[in-house]
Amino acid sequence: MDAMQTPRTYLRRIWGYSLRNWFWVPVGLVLLINLKLHLGPQLSDPASVRGSVLDQMRFLEPQVHEHGLGRSMHGIFPEGHLFTHALYGLTWCEVAMSPGAETDSALQVKALREARWAFAQIDSKEGQRVFDTGMEPRFGMFYQGWRNYLLAKIVQATDGHDSAEVSHFWRLSHEVAACFKAATSPFPDSYPGQSWPADACVGMASLGLYGQLVGRDFEPLRKQWVEQVTAAEDDLRGLPHKTTSGSTAVEEYNRGCSAALNLIFLPDIDRELAVREFSEFWSFSCTRLGLAVTAEFTNRDPGSGDIDSGPVLFGVGFSATIVSIGAYRKFGQYQVAQSISDAVEALGFSHNFGGKRYILGSLPIADLFIAWARMQPQDPSVMGRRIASDSRSGSRVLFHGVSLAIVLTILLLRFGRQWYRRYFTGEPGLPKPPRHNFGTGGAYDA
Repeated sequence: MDAMQTPRTYLRRIWGYSLRNWFWVPVGLVLLINLKLHLGPQLSDPASVRGSVLDQMRFLEPQVHEHGLGRSMHGIFPEGHLFTHALYGLTWCEVAMSPGAETDSALQVKALREARWAFAQIDSKEGQRVFDTGMEPRFGMFYQGWRNYLLAKIVQATDGHDSAEVSHFWRLSHEVAACFKAATSPFPDSYPGQSWPADACVGMASLGLYGQLVGRDFEPLRKQWVEQVTAAEDDLRGLPHKTTSGSTAVEEYNRGCSAALNLIFLPDIDRELAVREFSEFWSFSCTRLGLAVTAEFTNRDPGSGDIDSGPVLFGVGFSATIVSIGAYRKFGQYQVAQSISDAVEALGFSHNFGGKRYILGSLPIADLFIAWARMQPQDPSVMGRRIASDSRSGSRVLFHGVSLAIVLTILLLRFGRQWYRRYFTGEPGLPKPPRHNFGTGGAYDA
């Protein structure tokens, strides 16, 4: 019986100790967040960024290949399969093209092999089956744009050395161009009767890269698209999040998640348009408790989170904050990008056991977005432009100060009464056990 009671006794002791010392859990959590704020990759150091991203890919590679991440993400939202493989392939492309990677031939071979594998998943029957074959454009602009953009990046990473790949890129680019030519607005439908300008930006960026890598076949189309978007943009203060099918009529004004995403692609389309959109993007830049983050909505068009934005807490967009790391890097705003990256590192509770992951690896699509955003290269053509902005990089000192106040509050809640008795009333914080005169058997006062 005693042997059976011993484990229960230990469990009761552990449970009792936990109840008496509950305060160490939030205190430890706050301290960990503050420590993590200083342990993220340095975005100004390509080797630091690449090393951190490769650690992430060690976790993500088996998730994508063996554990069916694309299929599981498809169960959450219809685009999950395509988005998973597109981000996975694009991240490997950026790894292959990152400064210093050219000296590691094994890394480049692996990066290109993984990118091509990801493209094959998108270009397959399974990758196409959730998209409408009867609509115009076929499969919709979301599918057409992301598929062709990934292929464009593969051609860019290989300098067009694979002639079959370049021919495939030529064919798919003409399909994307036909979508724009047939559309009655600059934003062809992504799904039947539904139009998202961000998808059009991805598709047109793939044609912009075609102009840089293959030929200027689509230059008149690109210029026409920029003129149409500029005319609509003048009335909207930035590209809208969603428009009415077949027109530029707004259904949802610009939002942080799509605005940040657009800035990744716009420099490959038109530099002046990109700079104007970046100037508007500053309205989404904000801080919370000293941490630099990105809002999902402006005061003009408040709303709640959805599948595009992810969770929205205190107005901060989950997806918008992550993707804006890449947007600020693209435009050379490294201080803000670093501050947001550090905030993601701290609040993402990353750990590096079996590959680096965030939020305990519970949402790998977020890990893909983080890796892809951090790998975005700066674009010299938009970095030199004068952009009206103020500092939105937050303050670590403020965050550490707030954290100290939180820790002190927790300790006061736990020990405040004892400290008050001990230091202000002269009473002992805890009653002392009685002392005994063991020689006489009687108790006495100290």
